[in-house]
Amino acid sequence: MSSAVGKVLGWINNMPRFVLDGVSAVLMGSVNGDCGVGEARYEIFSGISVKADVAAGISCRDDFFLDQADFDMYSRIRVLCYLSFGIKCKLIDHN
Repeated sequence: MSSAVGKVLGWINNMPRFVLDGVSAVLMGSVNGDCGVGEARYEIFSGISVKADVAAGISCRDDFFLDQADFDMYSRIRVLCYLSFGIKCKLIDHN
């Protein structure tokens, strides 16, 4: 298991169940930071882990330019009343 996935799973496994139930996606950061956790509202979705049942329920449009597709996915997640969190430190390389 990569260290990025291990950090994300460690963070997820320490969340209270009532919070975890409302989280649909976790974005692994790609820039240096303090590894704080915050809501990911309109971020890129490269490097994001999404719960399978939520991903199956989201039908993002495929005719969008890339940045619009990111916005569309996060909007659809919120419409389903889920949250997306981001870990604000470099866990993956994103060129």
